[in-house]
Amino acid sequence: MDMPQYAYNTNIGWSCCVNYAFKLLTFNSKKSDYAIYESRGLVFNEQTKSWGYKLIKFDDLFEAENEYVKDDAIMLEIDFKVFLTK
Repeated sequence: MDMPQYAYNTNIGWSCCVNYAFKLLTFNSKKSDYAIYESRGLVFNEQTKSWGYKLIKFDDLFEAENEYVKDDAIMLEIDFKVFLTK
């Protein structure tokens, strides 16, 4: 995958481009998992401030019928592709 042109910034000391996928897995194999994908390439650098990412509403996470929580545990599948920029 090619990095977007805006990922290249020579005024920044370090920089990287990230594609990712978060998937909250259900404990019931007959139900659908909850997934968020980002493939357009987010750029992180020494000037970028990030405080995390909201995956799912707290009430939806603990909704019994969703079966995302079992024995105080959740299952996450996370895939990252990191590209260093020039």
